[in-house]
Amino acid sequence: MSLIECLVDRGYRPVVTFGPADDTVRRHILPRIEALEVLVVDDRPLVDMAVLYARYQAMIGNDSGMTHLAAAAGTPVIALFGPTDPAVWGPRGKQVRLLWGGDEIEKDVGGLIWKAPFRPRSLADIDVETPIRTLFNLGVAAGTAIK
Repeated sequence: MSLIECLVDRGYRPVVTFGPADDTVRRHILPRIEALEVLVVDDRPLVDMAVLYARYQAMIGNDSGMTHLAAAAGTPVIALFGPTDPAVWGPRGKQVRLLWGGDEIEKDVGGLIWKAPFRPRSLADIDVETPIRTLFNLGVAAGTAIK
């Protein structure tokens, strides 16, 4: 079961956003969510997205500009990392949680220094239950809009 399906199943109201560079992802995801109660926001200007993110209860996103935009808007963010270094590319903020492989990083990664050389991980290492548990730990209740 996908993360989106699990969120809907648990009573959350996901909002899925796509931008101009998301054609491949859009074609993959839309058929899987068309029967679900999911709002799709497509190709909106950055200023509109900042306003939307500021209104969301939380945002779950990959290592992308949109995840940084949501964090900058003050939205609680769960950022999913795999092959990129969260110490370098992770969004900053008090309400930002990073999931990197099997690890959850709860502190601001601005001062994070690895004790060992950077080792890429896979997004597939993040099980679907971890972002949902992290939402709960951030105090985001079911029945709320999340991206």
